[in-house]
Amino acid sequence: MWRAAKVELSWVLGVAVLVSTVGCGSDGETSSPTSSGGAGHGGGGAGGGVGGGAGGGPQGCEGQPTVGVLTCSTWSELGSFGPLDLDSANYAYTPAITIDGAGNPVAAWHEMASGAYSIMVKQWSGSSWEQLGPGPVDVDPAGHSQSPALATDCSGHPVVAWGEDQEIFVKQWDGSAWQQLGTASLRVSTADDAYASSPSLAIDGIGRVIVTWVEWDSNLASDVYVKRWDGSTWEQLGTGPIDMVAADSANGPEVAVGSDGLPVVVWDESDSHTGSTTRHETFVKRWSGSSWEQLGGGPIAPLAGIQTYGPSIRIDSTDAPVVALYELLSDGSSSRVYVVRLEGNSWTRIGDDLPLGTDEDSTAPYLALDAADEPLVTWNLSTADNNSVRASHWTSSAWVTIGPGALDLDAAETAYGQVAAIDPQGRPIVIWNEWSEANASFDIYVGRCD
Repeated sequence: MWRAAKVELSWVLGVAVLVSTVGCGSDGETSSPTSSGGAGHGGGGAGGGVGGGAGGGPQGCEGQPTVGVLTCSTWSELGSFGPLDLDSANYAYTPAITIDGAGNPVAAWHEMASGAYSIMVKQWSGSSWEQLGPGPVDVDPAGHSQSPALATDCSGHPVVAWGEDQEIFVKQWDGSAWQQLGTASLRVSTADDAYASSPSLAIDGIGRVIVTWVEWDSNLASDVYVKRWDGSTWEQLGTGPIDMVAADSANGPEVAVGSDGLPVVVWDESDSHTGSTTRHETFVKRWSGSSWEQLGGGPIAPLAGIQTYGPSIRIDSTDAPVVALYELLSDGSSSRVYVVRLEGNSWTRIGDDLPLGTDEDSTAPYLALDAADEPLVTWNLSTADNNSVRASHWTSSAWVTIGPGALDLDAAETAYGQVAAIDPQGRPIVIWNEWSEANASFDIYVGRCD
Protein backbone atom coordinates (compact mmCIF):
# COMPACT_ATOMS: atom_id res chain seq x y z
CA MET A 1 0.00 0.00 0.00
CA TRP A 2 2.80 2.43 0.90
CA ARG A 3 4.70 1.54 -2.26
CA ALA A 4 1.66 2.23 -4.43
CA ALA A 5 1.16 5.59 -2.71
CA LYS A 6 4.73 6.58 -3.51
CA VAL A 7 4.26 5.73 -7.17
CA GLU A 8 1.16 7.91 -7.33
CA LEU A 9 3.02 10.81 -5.74
CA SER A 10 5.73 10.52 -8.34
CA TRP A 11 3.00 11.13 -11.00
CA VAL A 12 1.48 13.73 -8.99
CA LEU A 13 5.97 18.36 -9.09
CA GLY A 14 -1.00 37.31 -11.00
CA VAL A 15 -2.79 39.97 -12.14
CA ALA A 16 -0.21 41.17 -14.67
CA VAL A 17 -0.72 39.70 -18.12
CA LEU A 18 1.96 39.22 -20.77
CA VAL A 19 0.49 39.67 -24.23
CA SER A 20 3.66 39.52 -26.33
CA THR A 21 5.22 36.33 -27.64
CA VAL A 22 7.41 34.39 -25.26
CA GLY A 23 10.17 33.93 -27.80
CA CYS A 24 11.27 35.19 -31.15
CA GLY A 25 11.23 34.18 -34.81
CA SER A 26 8.63 34.06 -37.56
CA ASP A 27 5.38 32.16 -37.27
CA GLY A 28 4.77 28.74 -38.79
CA GLU A 29 4.60 25.05 -38.00
CA THR A 30 7.99 24.06 -39.40
CA SER A 31 10.36 25.89 -37.05
CA SER A 32 13.09 24.24 -34.99
CA PRO A 33 12.35 23.28 -31.37
CA THR A 34 14.00 24.37 -28.19
CA SER A 35 16.04 22.13 -25.95
CA SER A 36 14.75 22.85 -22.49
CA GLY A 37 17.25 20.76 -20.61
CA GLY A 38 15.00 18.04 -19.30
CA ALA A 39 11.35 18.06 -18.69
CA GLY A 40 8.50 16.85 -15.83
CA HIS A 41 7.15 14.66 -14.74
CA GLY A 42 8.67 11.99 -12.97
CA GLY A 43 5.91 10.53 -14.88
CA GLY A 44 3.12 12.96 -15.61
CA GLY A 45 3.68 16.57 -15.21
CA ALA A 46 6.01 16.77 -12.33
CA GLY A 47 9.00 17.36 -14.34
CA GLY A 48 10.69 20.19 -16.25
CA GLY A 49 10.09 21.40 -19.75
CA VAL A 50 10.61 19.07 -22.66
CA GLY A 51 12.48 20.24 -25.73
CA GLY A 52 13.07 18.63 -29.05
CA GLY A 53 16.43 17.65 -30.53
CA ALA A 54 19.46 17.14 -28.35
CA GLY A 55 21.54 19.96 -29.78
CA GLY A 56 19.83 22.91 -28.10
CA GLY A 57 19.90 26.58 -29.02
CA PRO A 58 18.24 26.31 -32.48
CA GLN A 59 17.64 29.16 -34.91
CA GLY A 60 14.86 31.36 -33.54
CA CYS A 61 15.71 30.41 -29.95
CA GLU A 62 19.23 31.73 -29.49
CA GLY A 63 18.67 32.18 -25.75
CA GLN A 64 18.37 28.43 -25.27
CA PRO A 65 21.29 26.54 -23.72
CA THR A 66 22.92 23.68 -25.58
CA VAL A 67 22.95 20.16 -24.17
CA GLY A 68 26.36 18.51 -23.90
CA VAL A 69 27.47 14.92 -24.34
CA LEU A 70 26.97 13.34 -20.95
CA THR A 71 30.05 13.08 -18.76
CA CYS A 72 29.94 12.03 -15.13
CA SER A 73 32.54 11.10 -12.56
CA THR A 74 31.63 12.38 -9.09
CA TRP A 75 28.37 13.71 -7.67
CA SER A 76 28.83 17.23 -6.32
CA GLU A 77 26.58 19.18 -4.01
CA LEU A 78 24.49 22.09 -5.24
CA GLY A 79 23.79 24.04 -2.08
CA SER A 80 25.68 21.53 0.09
CA PHE A 81 22.80 19.11 -0.47
CA GLY A 82 20.72 21.24 1.88
CA PRO A 83 16.99 21.30 1.22
CA LEU A 84 15.78 23.81 -1.36
CA ASP A 85 12.55 24.28 0.60
CA LEU A 86 11.87 27.73 1.98
CA ASP A 87 11.41 25.99 5.33
CA SER A 88 12.79 22.49 5.82
CA ALA A 89 10.00 21.80 8.34
CA ASN A 90 7.45 22.15 5.51
CA TYR A 91 6.35 19.28 3.31
CA ALA A 92 7.74 19.75 -0.24
CA TYR A 93 6.88 17.59 -3.27
CA THR A 94 6.81 17.25 -7.09
CA PRO A 95 10.13 18.86 -8.04
CA ALA A 96 10.83 20.05 -11.61
CA ILE A 97 14.01 21.27 -13.27
CA THR A 98 15.23 23.03 -16.42
CA ILE A 99 18.45 24.69 -17.57
CA ASP A 100 18.38 28.46 -18.14
CA GLY A 101 20.11 30.43 -20.90
CA ALA A 102 23.26 30.80 -18.80
CA GLY A 103 23.51 27.02 -18.37
CA ASN A 104 22.39 27.03 -14.72
CA PRO A 105 19.60 24.85 -13.29
CA VAL A 106 16.24 26.29 -12.28
CA ALA A 107 14.11 24.27 -9.88
CA ALA A 108 10.42 24.35 -8.95
CA TRP A 109 8.31 22.41 -6.46
CA HIS A 110 5.20 22.77 -4.34
CA GLU A 111 5.50 23.34 -0.61
CA MET A 112 3.09 23.53 2.30
CA ALA A 113 3.28 27.07 3.68
CA SER A 114 0.78 29.08 5.72
CA GLY A 115 -1.85 26.39 5.42
CA ALA A 116 -1.70 26.08 1.61
CA TYR A 117 0.47 24.36 -0.97
CA SER A 118 2.35 26.95 -3.01
CA ILE A 119 4.66 26.85 -6.06
CA MET A 120 8.25 27.91 -5.37
CA VAL A 121 11.01 28.53 -7.95
CA LYS A 122 14.74 28.94 -7.36
CA GLN A 123 17.67 29.48 -9.71
CA TRP A 124 21.26 28.32 -9.18
CA SER A 125 23.60 31.31 -9.38
CA GLY A 126 26.77 29.25 -9.61
CA SER A 127 27.31 29.31 -5.87
CA SER A 128 23.86 29.36 -4.22
CA TRP A 129 20.12 28.93 -4.82
CA GLU A 130 18.25 32.21 -5.24
CA GLN A 131 14.49 32.54 -5.18
CA LEU A 132 12.86 33.96 -8.34
CA GLY A 133 10.30 36.48 -7.14
CA PRO A 134 9.42 37.65 -3.65
CA GLY A 135 7.26 34.63 -2.84
CA PRO A 136 5.12 31.87 -4.33
CA VAL A 137 4.28 31.95 -8.03
CA ASP A 138 0.62 31.05 -7.48
CA VAL A 139 -2.24 33.16 -8.80
CA ASP A 140 -4.09 32.87 -5.47
CA PRO A 141 -1.74 32.70 -2.45
CA ALA A 142 -4.54 31.09 -0.44
CA GLY A 143 -5.12 28.37 -3.04
CA HIS A 144 -3.71 24.86 -3.20
CA SER A 145 -1.15 24.42 -5.97
CA GLN A 146 0.76 21.33 -7.09
CA SER A 147 2.81 19.60 -9.79
CA PRO A 148 4.83 22.39 -11.43
CA ALA A 149 6.47 21.85 -14.82
CA LEU A 150 9.36 23.93 -16.17
CA ALA A 151 10.82 24.90 -19.55
CA THR A 152 13.24 27.56 -20.80
CA ASP A 153 12.03 30.17 -23.30
CA CYS A 154 13.90 31.72 -26.23
CA SER A 155 15.22 34.50 -23.98
CA GLY A 156 16.79 31.93 -21.66
CA HIS A 157 14.20 32.53 -18.91
CA PRO A 158 12.10 29.87 -17.16
CA VAL A 159 8.42 29.28 -17.84
CA VAL A 160 6.37 27.41 -15.23
CA ALA A 161 2.98 25.67 -15.46
CA TRP A 162 1.14 24.20 -12.50
CA GLY A 163 -2.21 23.03 -11.18
CA GLU A 164 -3.98 25.35 -8.74
CA ASP A 165 -7.23 24.24 -7.09
CA GLN A 166 -9.14 22.98 -10.19
CA GLU A 167 -7.23 25.03 -12.75
CA ILE A 168 -4.02 25.18 -14.85
CA PHE A 169 -1.94 28.38 -14.99
CA VAL A 170 1.28 29.40 -16.75
CA LYS A 171 3.74 32.19 -15.95
CA GLN A 172 6.97 33.38 -17.57
CA TRP A 173 9.93 34.99 -15.78
CA ASP A 174 10.83 38.19 -17.64
CA GLY A 175 14.13 38.73 -15.83
CA SER A 176 12.67 40.58 -12.87
CA ALA A 177 9.12 39.33 -12.26
CA TRP A 178 6.64 36.56 -13.09
CA GLN A 179 4.15 37.43 -15.84
CA GLN A 180 1.02 35.35 -16.35
CA LEU A 181 0.30 34.07 -19.86
CA GLY A 182 -3.38 34.82 -20.39
CA THR A 183 -5.96 36.11 -17.95
CA ALA A 184 -7.63 32.79 -17.14
CA SER A 185 -7.04 29.12 -16.52
CA LEU A 186 -6.30 26.74 -19.40
CA ARG A 187 -9.02 24.34 -18.20
CA VAL A 188 -11.41 23.33 -20.98
CA SER A 189 -14.37 21.84 -19.12
CA THR A 190 -16.84 24.23 -17.52
CA ALA A 191 -18.38 21.49 -15.35
CA ASP A 192 -18.36 22.15 -11.62
CA ASP A 193 -16.75 18.78 -10.93
CA ALA A 194 -13.92 19.19 -13.50
CA TYR A 195 -10.44 19.09 -11.99
CA ALA A 196 -7.38 19.97 -14.09
CA SER A 197 -3.94 18.76 -13.00
CA SER A 198 -0.51 17.35 -13.95
CA PRO A 199 0.70 19.83 -16.61
CA SER A 200 3.72 19.34 -18.83
CA LEU A 201 5.10 22.02 -21.12
CA ALA A 202 7.51 22.57 -24.01
CA ILE A 203 8.64 25.56 -26.08
CA ASP A 204 8.68 25.36 -29.87
CA GLY A 205 11.33 26.95 -32.08
CA ILE A 206 9.53 30.29 -32.39
CA GLY A 207 8.95 30.59 -28.67
CA ARG A 208 5.37 29.36 -28.36
CA VAL A 209 4.55 27.63 -25.08
CA ILE A 210 2.76 24.29 -25.47
CA VAL A 211 1.03 22.75 -22.45
CA THR A 212 -0.65 19.38 -21.96
CA TRP A 213 -2.59 18.28 -18.86
CA VAL A 214 -5.44 16.05 -17.68
CA GLU A 215 -8.96 16.95 -16.59
CA TRP A 216 -10.87 14.69 -14.20
CA ASP A 217 -14.57 14.41 -13.46
CA SER A 218 -16.33 13.18 -10.34
CA ASN A 219 -16.46 9.63 -11.77
CA LEU A 220 -12.61 9.60 -11.97
CA ALA A 221 -12.65 9.53 -15.75
CA SER A 222 -10.04 11.88 -17.22
CA ASP A 223 -8.96 13.29 -20.58
CA VAL A 224 -5.77 14.79 -22.05
CA TYR A 225 -5.85 18.28 -23.58
CA VAL A 226 -3.20 20.40 -25.34
CA LYS A 227 -3.06 24.17 -25.80
CA ARG A 228 -0.50 26.52 -27.36
CA TRP A 229 0.15 30.18 -26.55
CA ASP A 230 -0.04 32.28 -29.73
CA GLY A 231 1.24 35.48 -28.12
CA SER A 232 -2.10 36.76 -26.87
CA THR A 233 -4.41 33.76 -26.29
CA TRP A 234 -4.33 30.04 -25.64
CA GLU A 235 -5.42 28.03 -28.69
CA GLN A 236 -6.52 24.44 -28.27
CA LEU A 237 -4.76 21.93 -30.54
CA GLY A 238 -7.57 19.71 -31.76
CA THR A 239 -11.29 19.92 -31.21
CA GLY A 240 -11.36 17.94 -27.99
CA PRO A 241 -9.34 15.56 -25.81
CA ILE A 242 -6.60 13.59 -27.55
CA ASP A 243 -6.82 10.32 -25.55
CA MET A 244 -8.14 7.15 -27.12
CA VAL A 245 -11.30 6.55 -25.05
CA ALA A 246 -12.85 9.68 -23.57
CA ALA A 247 -14.83 7.70 -20.98
CA ASP A 248 -11.70 6.09 -19.52
CA SER A 249 -8.89 7.48 -17.34
CA ALA A 250 -5.86 9.13 -18.94
CA ASN A 251 -2.84 9.99 -16.76
CA GLY A 252 0.57 11.65 -16.74
CA PRO A 253 0.76 13.34 -20.15
CA GLU A 254 4.12 14.71 -21.25
CA VAL A 255 4.92 16.83 -24.31
CA ALA A 256 8.06 17.21 -26.45
CA VAL A 257 8.74 19.08 -29.70
CA GLY A 258 10.62 17.91 -32.78
CA SER A 259 12.68 19.89 -35.30
CA ASP A 260 9.49 20.42 -37.33
CA GLY A 261 8.04 22.40 -34.42
CA LEU A 262 5.19 19.93 -33.98
CA PRO A 263 4.35 18.68 -30.46
CA VAL A 264 4.36 14.99 -29.57
CA VAL A 265 2.43 13.85 -26.47
CA VAL A 266 2.67 10.61 -24.50
CA TRP A 267 0.30 9.43 -21.75
CA ASP A 268 -1.02 6.27 -20.14
CA GLU A 269 -4.67 5.32 -20.23
CA SER A 270 -6.79 2.75 -18.40
CA ASP A 271 -10.30 1.77 -17.40
CA SER A 272 -9.28 1.72 -13.73
CA HIS A 273 -12.08 4.13 -12.78
CA THR A 274 -14.56 1.31 -13.45
CA GLY A 275 -13.22 -0.61 -10.46
CA SER A 276 -12.05 -3.54 -12.60
CA THR A 277 -8.95 -2.71 -14.66
CA THR A 278 -8.78 -4.64 -17.93
CA ARG A 279 -6.22 -2.41 -19.64
CA HIS A 280 -3.49 0.06 -18.70
CA GLU A 281 -1.67 1.21 -21.84
CA THR A 282 0.70 3.92 -23.12
CA PHE A 283 -0.03 5.93 -26.27
CA VAL A 284 1.86 8.55 -28.30
CA LYS A 285 0.38 11.08 -30.72
CA ARG A 286 1.93 13.79 -32.90
CA TRP A 287 0.20 17.03 -33.98
CA SER A 288 0.21 17.20 -37.79
CA GLY A 289 -0.64 20.89 -37.93
CA SER A 290 -4.36 20.13 -38.16
CA SER A 291 -5.02 16.90 -36.23
CA TRP A 292 -3.51 14.39 -33.80
CA GLU A 293 -2.00 11.27 -35.37
CA GLN A 294 -1.16 8.13 -33.42
CA LEU A 295 2.44 6.88 -33.60
CA GLY A 296 3.56 3.27 -33.48
CA GLY A 297 0.31 1.77 -34.74
CA GLY A 298 -1.10 1.23 -31.26
CA PRO A 299 -0.07 1.30 -27.61
CA ILE A 300 3.57 0.76 -26.67
CA ALA A 301 3.67 -2.96 -25.98
CA PRO A 302 4.99 -4.29 -22.67
CA LEU A 303 8.23 -6.24 -22.99
CA ALA A 304 7.26 -9.06 -20.66
CA GLY A 305 4.47 -7.58 -18.60
CA ILE A 306 0.76 -6.96 -18.74
CA GLN A 307 0.38 -3.19 -18.25
CA THR A 308 2.43 -0.01 -18.81
CA TYR A 309 2.67 3.16 -16.71
CA GLY A 310 4.42 6.50 -16.14
CA PRO A 311 5.86 7.47 -19.56
CA SER A 312 8.44 10.21 -20.18
CA ILE A 313 9.29 11.43 -23.70
CA ARG A 314 12.03 13.20 -25.67
CA ILE A 315 12.59 13.74 -29.40
CA ASP A 316 16.07 12.89 -30.71
CA SER A 317 18.04 14.74 -33.39
CA THR A 318 16.48 12.58 -36.14
CA ASP A 319 12.99 13.55 -34.91
CA ALA A 320 12.38 10.06 -33.52
CA PRO A 321 10.43 9.98 -30.23
CA VAL A 322 12.17 8.19 -27.35
CA VAL A 323 10.01 7.02 -24.43
CA ALA A 324 10.90 5.69 -20.99
CA LEU A 325 8.12 3.89 -19.11
CA TYR A 326 7.61 0.97 -16.76
CA GLU A 327 5.60 -2.20 -16.99
CA LEU A 328 3.76 -4.27 -14.44
CA LEU A 329 4.94 -7.85 -14.84
CA SER A 330 2.62 -10.81 -15.23
CA ASP A 331 2.84 -11.67 -11.53
CA GLY A 332 0.83 -8.49 -10.94
CA SER A 333 3.20 -7.08 -8.30
CA SER A 334 6.68 -6.62 -9.86
CA SER A 335 7.63 -3.78 -12.21
CA ARG A 336 10.49 -2.83 -14.57
CA VAL A 337 11.60 0.38 -16.31
CA TYR A 338 12.49 0.19 -20.01
CA VAL A 339 13.17 2.59 -22.91
CA VAL A 340 11.98 2.47 -26.54
CA ARG A 341 12.61 4.52 -29.68
CA LEU A 342 10.26 4.86 -32.66
CA GLU A 343 11.83 3.32 -35.76
CA GLY A 344 9.56 3.66 -38.77
CA ASN A 345 6.20 2.98 -37.20
CA SER A 346 7.38 0.47 -34.59
CA TRP A 347 8.71 0.86 -31.06
CA THR A 348 12.20 -0.65 -30.66
CA ARG A 349 13.66 -1.46 -27.28
CA ILE A 350 16.90 0.24 -26.17
CA GLY A 351 18.92 -2.30 -24.19
CA ASP A 352 17.67 -4.29 -21.24
CA ASP A 353 15.21 -3.21 -18.62
CA LEU A 354 16.25 -1.50 -15.38
CA PRO A 355 17.53 -2.39 -12.85
CA LEU A 356 19.93 -4.83 -14.46
CA GLY A 357 20.28 -8.35 -13.16
CA THR A 358 18.04 -8.02 -10.12
CA ASP A 359 14.49 -8.86 -9.13
CA GLU A 360 13.87 -5.48 -7.50
CA ASP A 361 11.07 -3.20 -8.69
CA SER A 362 11.71 -0.06 -10.71
CA THR A 363 9.13 2.65 -11.44
CA ALA A 364 8.65 6.35 -12.29
CA PRO A 365 11.26 6.87 -15.06
CA TYR A 366 12.24 10.34 -16.19
CA LEU A 367 14.06 10.78 -19.49
CA ALA A 368 16.65 13.21 -20.86
CA LEU A 369 18.82 12.97 -24.00
CA ASP A 370 22.39 14.17 -24.31
CA ALA A 371 23.95 15.72 -27.44
CA ALA A 372 24.73 12.24 -28.81
CA ASP A 373 21.05 11.21 -28.48
CA GLU A 374 21.98 8.81 -25.69
CA PRO A 375 19.28 8.52 -23.00
CA LEU A 376 19.71 9.41 -19.35
CA VAL A 377 17.01 7.84 -17.18
CA THR A 378 16.37 8.62 -13.55
CA TRP A 379 14.08 6.15 -11.87
CA ASN A 380 12.88 4.82 -8.53
CA LEU A 381 14.02 1.54 -7.00
CA SER A 382 11.45 0.03 -4.67
CA THR A 383 12.22 -2.45 -1.90
CA ALA A 384 10.21 -3.75 1.02
CA ASP A 385 11.73 -1.01 3.20
CA ASN A 386 11.88 2.15 1.09
CA ASN A 387 12.24 3.82 -2.29
CA SER A 388 15.51 5.25 -3.62
CA VAL A 389 16.56 7.44 -6.55
CA ARG A 390 18.76 5.92 -9.28
CA ALA A 391 20.23 7.15 -12.57
CA SER A 392 21.31 5.17 -15.64
CA HIS A 393 22.92 6.24 -18.93
CA TRP A 394 22.82 4.43 -22.28
CA THR A 395 26.30 4.29 -23.82
CA SER A 396 25.47 3.06 -27.36
CA SER A 397 25.59 -0.60 -26.32
CA ALA A 398 24.74 -0.89 -22.63
CA TRP A 399 23.11 0.80 -19.65
CA VAL A 400 25.60 2.16 -17.10
CA THR A 401 24.68 3.14 -13.56
CA ILE A 402 25.66 6.72 -12.75
CA GLY A 403 27.15 7.09 -9.30
CA PRO A 404 27.61 4.53 -6.56
CA GLY A 405 23.93 3.50 -6.56
CA ALA A 406 21.26 5.41 -4.70
CA LEU A 407 21.53 9.20 -4.97
CA ASP A 408 19.59 9.70 -1.73
CA LEU A 409 21.21 11.44 1.17
CA ASP A 410 20.08 8.74 3.60
CA ALA A 411 19.73 5.22 2.19
CA ALA A 412 17.47 4.29 5.09
CA GLU A 413 14.87 6.90 4.14
CA THR A 414 12.39 7.12 1.27
CA ALA A 415 13.18 9.24 -1.80
CA TYR A 416 11.21 9.61 -5.04
CA GLY A 417 9.83 12.18 -7.51
CA GLN A 418 13.17 12.33 -9.34
CA VAL A 419 13.61 14.36 -12.55
CA ALA A 420 16.77 15.32 -14.41
CA ALA A 421 18.40 17.71 -16.87
CA ILE A 422 21.74 17.80 -18.71
CA ASP A 423 23.64 21.09 -18.79
CA PRO A 424 25.85 22.47 -21.63
CA GLN A 425 28.91 20.77 -20.10
CA GLY A 426 27.13 17.40 -20.27
CA ARG A 427 26.68 17.21 -16.50
CA PRO A 428 23.52 15.44 -15.32
CA ILE A 429 21.59 17.30 -12.64
CA VAL A 430 18.98 15.41 -10.61
CA ILE A 431 16.33 16.81 -8.28
CA TRP A 432 14.14 14.72 -5.98
CA ASN A 433 12.21 14.80 -2.71
CA GLU A 434 13.27 12.75 0.30
CA TRP A 435 11.96 12.08 3.78
CA SER A 436 13.99 13.77 6.50
CA GLU A 437 13.72 12.17 9.90
CA ALA A 438 15.37 15.21 11.48
CA ASN A 439 12.87 17.63 9.92
CA ALA A 440 9.92 15.20 10.08
CA SER A 441 9.01 16.20 6.52
CA PHE A 442 9.73 15.63 2.84
CA ASP A 443 12.39 18.01 1.49
CA ILE A 444 13.78 18.86 -1.98
CA TYR A 445 17.42 18.06 -2.85
CA VAL A 446 19.61 18.56 -5.93
CA GLY A 447 22.77 16.76 -7.02
CA ARG A 448 25.07 17.25 -10.01
CA CYS A 449 27.61 14.81 -11.45
CA ASP A 450 30.83 16.50 -12.59
